[in-house]
Amino acid sequence: MFISDGYYHKKYFIMMKTYNTFDDFWKAHFDAPSKERSFDNWTITKLIHTSDTDYRQHRADGTDPLGFQPTMVTLANPITLKTKEVLIKGLSDGQFNSFKNQYRQRFLDQLPARFGLFHPDLKQADAIYDSWEGFAKEWFERDGKSLLPYNLPILFDHVSNASYWSWKQKDFDPCGTQRLIMTVFQYRTGRFAEVFITGVDDDEMSRIRMLIQSKLDLQIEELF
Repeated sequence: MFISDGYYHKKYFIMMKTYNTFDDFWKAHFDAPSKERSFDNWTITKLIHTSDTDYRQHRADGTDPLGFQPTMVTLANPITLKTKEVLIKGLSDGQFNSFKNQYRQRFLDQLPARFGLFHPDLKQADAIYDSWEGFAKEWFERDGKSLLPYNLPILFDHVSNASYWSWKQKDFDPCGTQRLIMTVFQYRTGRFAEVFITGVDDDEMSRIRMLIQSKLDLQIEELF
């Protein structure tokens, strides 16, 4: 989700980590995927960019408190559940659009790696559903409009048939069901939600995975 101008929050901006160039920012967060996983530790979840036109107007009006054209990036780590916001100096509209396109492709390329078993012991949920359709109806759509720009799923933690069978042999079944846990970042609150779907075997997970990948691929331009 993009907001054209977040420029006037001067005190808020001054407190944030600032990168002098886009290359400095990219190297700090996306130079290489995590060593433990095949996707980046940090996921971009929101961008606020001051356009060339708006920045020229601020300069003309004498309302340029930062002294540079700012782009604010909100990042979330789905493993540690940490978030942060940083600034990048001096991105023009052309550079910003290139940045968006570059990250969109990177996110889609790494999407398959976001499916796996990451938190075997996790059993606390913010919401529980007994079907994908029940979840999608409440989290992805409302009154015929997409909510995906506000509820971004960034991790898909599933217990496979083999893993669940093994757990049962050891009397280890923390959730009492073969579950899928989706880590969803909520734009409006800036918080994570752990959403459970119960009774998800491998066949159902394959179906859900195709639905998720298709949805994110079709709506990627709404997200980053």
